[in-house]
Amino acid sequence: MPVPEIAALDRRAFANGVDAFLLPDNREGDLQMLEGIRSGTMGRYLDLASTAVADDNGRLVGFLLAVEETPRRAVLVSLAVDPAARRHGIGSALLQRTLRALAALGYSSVRLWVTQANLPARALYAQLGFGSPESTFIYRWTRRSSR
Repeated sequence: MPVPEIAALDRRAFANGVDAFLLPDNREGDLQMLEGIRSGTMGRYLDLASTAVADDNGRLVGFLLAVEETPRRAVLVSLAVDPAARRHGIGSALLQRTLRALAALGYSSVRLWVTQANLPARALYAQLGFGSPESTFIYRWTRRSSR
């Protein structure tokens, strides 16, 4: 999965939605964040459990990235589906494929983050057996430019 394609899809998937505030401020920030995930800044990147799907023309329409939190627990750090390809089972297929891969790799639990406002994602996760045992707040800090 080439990072520039993932970054472009990440931006398309979230730019106009309820979670747009979670996106980095620009494309370079997206690239940096995704490179960081793949290089292990959030835990060991699980290439064998991370997955992507393309349409018939080879265009990336969905991806899911997973990292290791502990030797028995994984974290799904990013799931995105192109807005034009939603409601066709892509998110569900990505999740099911990743969960099977994680189980095969020996992970016994999986965590993910979802905002309270992202009702479609929450419904999908609940449908696949994810509960909501914890809640958290996400704070975002951006350095002001010096002038």
